[in-house]
Amino acid sequence: MKSSLLTILITVAFTSGLLAQNKMIVISPKETQRAERMYNSGLEKFKAKSYATAVSNLQESIKINENLLAAYPLLAKAQQANKQVNDAVKTLLTYAEKIKGKDTAYYLLAKVYFDEHNYKDAVMYANKALEYNKSDFKTHYLRGLSNYHTDNYVDAIGDFTNAISLNNAVAQVYNDRGSSLRKVGKYPEAIQDYDAAIRVDGKNAAYYNNRAAAKVLLEDFDGAINDYNQALEVDPDYYQVYNNRGFAKTRLMDYEGAVADFSKCISMKSTYYQAYSNRGYAYYKLKKYNEAVNDFNAAIRINDRYGEAYLHRANTKEMMRNPEGACQDWQKAAELGIEKATEYINNQCK
Repeated sequence: MKSSLLTILITVAFTSGLLAQNKMIVISPKETQRAERMYNSGLEKFKAKSYATAVSNLQESIKINENLLAAYPLLAKAQQANKQVNDAVKTLLTYAEKIKGKDTAYYLLAKVYFDEHNYKDAVMYANKALEYNKSDFKTHYLRGLSNYHTDNYVDAIGDFTNAISLNNAVAQVYNDRGSSLRKVGKYPEAIQDYDAAIRVDGKNAAYYNNRAAAKVLLEDFDGAINDYNQALEVDPDYYQVYNNRGFAKTRLMDYEGAVADFSKCISMKSTYYQAYSNRGYAYYKLKKYNEAVNDFNAAIRINDRYGEAYLHRANTKEMMRNPEGACQDWQKAAELGIEKATEYINNQCK
């Protein structure tokens, strides 16, 4: 393939002791073509998920022509995919030095750190990117997600609001702002954002599930169940929704219906310990104590750090006239941070 690039002249200063001289290095069309071939090979290897070879080819393309700027972000992606995260960061820092649009490089750095769950550094580089381009939708959104993951919900709301002002047609941003609003207790405002997300994209079951969660917190259990029903119409395999709908049914004292939903969830995801614990609670309310204990046992076998299961198993054992077993379970629940268990210990176990 013939190169369409012009011959590039680079001036490099060489210093030896007190003497310095300038030499003109000419990258010939032949070398440029070699660099491009190595880049294309690296791209193909990256697409084929042969990341180590992709890294090698892209490094070689940069070695031949360090001004082949497209190679830097692709090399960083390959390095990250090859679990060379520090090398990916170094590559992008070099890229930032070479390009005028530094916001692009800093965004990519923020994305690397976000992907690695280092949200603090993701925010730092997103800030740098926004210094160069305050109107970049994707950077505001990424910083919002990073703030959300560090429980900085107020800052996340601000970032998502900025992103929406730049592009009001992305459903996911409304959804994520809604979830941030829900975290700070602004449930009606959260529902408005979930409404907006659904208007933009009514085929995403998660948006209905999330709106239902806000309605549960407002004790609108019938409204929540309607949303859970819609979520299951969109995605019948969304097993968490069966668990969530079952919970809403327990709040309406429809324990038989709740058991059916929890059982459906368990049939779809046998390791979903919350559904076992929740079904155990519904059985407890139906006075089916043996079935309840069996479910609490199952939840604890899957996750022996799940304090709620110990609490409910203790309550069930108390009803089965096993005070010693109840106190043991309340003690374990208290150790796992369940405050209600401490009350039971003080009242029942002394």
